[in-house]
Amino acid sequence: MYILFYFAIWYAHKVIKRIEKKNREMLATVERNRSRLDDIIALKNKRAEYEEVVIKAKGDQKITTKQLDLEMRRLSSELVSTMSKLNELEKFLTKWKFWKNCTERSTKKVATFEGEQSEGYEDSENAFEDIKVLEPSFPPPMPPEPPPRKFGVFARPPAVAASSVTNPSTKIGFK
Repeated sequence: MYILFYFAIWYAHKVIKRIEKKNREMLATVERNRSRLDDIIALKNKRAEYEEVVIKAKGDQKITTKQLDLEMRRLSSELVSTMSKLNELEKFLTKWKFWKNCTERSTKKVATFEGEQSEGYEDSENAFEDIKVLEPSFPPPMPPEPPPRKFGVFARPPAVAASSVTNPSTKIGFK
């Protein structure tokens, strides 16, 4: 009976050691899982911060884009108004130069007519000084290039072409 009792104690001790070993393994597994969980929580927090930064940056980018669009529209409208004012000023200056030249010519002609000045002929030559001759902005037309010389469906071989060159036909039109 004592042997059975010692055997039961030995078996219980062996089972307790196995349970303790399994508990240590489970504690190590739980510790690893906790560290992984902490890492995942940290990553989740960083991801949330990243998403906040990205959303904020996109919002700032939209605001900046709108501001730049408004600034571009304002500048383009200012450019258009400035160009129209410059065109009006150029028209006014050309009219003013034209009338100034006309009045100078008429006063010189009157002075020449009265005999006070004898250089009237030089002014008539200088009258065409302000005229610009415009050159065409496109090249002159070139004659069409002859079709490429190939032996195919639409071209004749050299022997047939040579016979037609030696005997020119007097007929005009289609054959």
